Amino acid sequence: MQMILLLVALILFLVVPVMIAARLVKAEKTGFMPALVAVVLLTGLFAGLEMLALSEWVTMLLSALIGAGVFAFALGTSILRGFLISVIVVLLQAALLYLLLGVWLGDGAL
Repeated sequence: MQMILLLVALILFLVVPVMIAARLVKAEKTGFMPALVAVVLLTGLFAGLEMLALSEWVTMLLSALIGAGVFAFALGTSILRGFLISVIVVLLQAALLYLLLGVWLGDGAL
């Protein structure tokens, strides 16, 4: 049961914000599978860049540029909209994390 809850939480935290952001920038593919493919590709990209052991700034810059391309490819949009998707996803995930931590810690996030 805990494994199912963890899987649902990961999907909510990782895939759903990508779907929402794709809809906001009017990407061609906004469904679950394209968003899941984008998340899997980005995870592989970030793991590969971490293994190269470049400086943190170079890794962040490459992640942002290549990540925008991954979103553009997986969701059927432009590089600029792919970059906007990544910014929106980070903001949505930060807000979700803030709410979840507030509920978990018992004080309430709002």
